[in-house]
Amino acid sequence: MSLPEWEDPWVKITRLRRAKTRSTHACCWAAGDESEALWRLYCTDDGQRGLGVALRTTLAQLEASVAPHDLYVSPVTYRHYHEGPAFNDELDSFMHKRKGFFCENEVRLLKVDDAHFGALINESPTTDELPKHLFLNWPAADAIMEIVLSPYAEEPFEQRARAAIEAVDASLRDRVILSDLNPRRYAPGF
Repeated sequence: MSLPEWEDPWVKITRLRRAKTRSTHACCWAAGDESEALWRLYCTDDGQRGLGVALRTTLAQLEASVAPHDLYVSPVTYRHYHEGPAFNDELDSFMHKRKGFFCENEVRLLKVDDAHFGALINESPTTDELPKHLFLNWPAADAIMEIVLSPYAEEPFEQRARAAIEAVDASLRDRVILSDLNPRRYAPGF
């Protein structure tokens, strides 16, 4: 990779960070217990906020399931950016978030396209944008312990979700559960 012999360090780091961002696909997961706020923040179905599904697994199962695809998997570190050391690793900007996002308890999966990154930093005029999505042959049945339906899932949504999941992989049928936060999950009077 050919870089200018002299470049202002702030300009350089910004240019490299932007090129790395344009050359990386990310998939975000939440670790730990369910969060009602995350359901509302990240799920919407037909305009209804908080309606969706979540996949439950362990970090070890997730890492093992994506290992053949050479993905980087790691929990995000939350910090005040004005405190502590400066970022010094090329993935630091992907793996750190401001302290105010701590409630997300995020785990990120990254796939960096090194050839694309190299073309961008060498300012190749023919460098196209990466496709919006990266499709992987992911063994969902090997990695997913449970498929959790939203706390806002009423029976029609539940039936649609169960049918869609079964159409994709019938072996996942028995792993579909209602959210712990869904009032239909437990008997009345609980």
